[in-house]
Amino acid sequence: MHAAVGPSDPVGWLAREGDVSLRRDRQWMLRVLDPAAAIAGRGFPAATRTSAALRLADPDLPGNAGLYTLEVADGEGSLVSGITTRGGNSPGGEPVAFGPRGFAALYAGVPVATLRAAGLAAGGDPRSDAALDAVFAAQPYLLDYF
Repeated sequence: MHAAVGPSDPVGWLAREGDVSLRRDRQWMLRVLDPAAAIAGRGFPAATRTSAALRLADPDLPGNAGLYTLEVADGEGSLVSGITTRGGNSPGGEPVAFGPRGFAALYAGVPVATLRAAGLAAGGDPRSDAALDAVFAAQPYLLDYF
């Protein structure tokens, strides 16, 4: 049997014996074309709340570049141009900087430590990293491959 399922699907636990073999993982791509709309349209964990300063760079879409304030509360988020302080769990300090690859990976749930190790994130501090990891926590996968 061949099944395309997500990583948390229980199908692997349904067999009596541990003879279920998994996989052929395929990498996939994500590109955030409109950061503010992407954040507004993405769901966030309801129990998380943060306000974080981000610096986005995008040589192919220069209109996306700049300083932003990410606000997340009650399962919803917004990304507003400029840095503001509206309270909440503000990591403060230097903005966390991402290029288009780093921001797309963060959006998909890749931990900030992984992005830093890959050279896709800079700035910020451990508190901002923890806040971003909490609000963007996800296990991304794609069932269709085209």
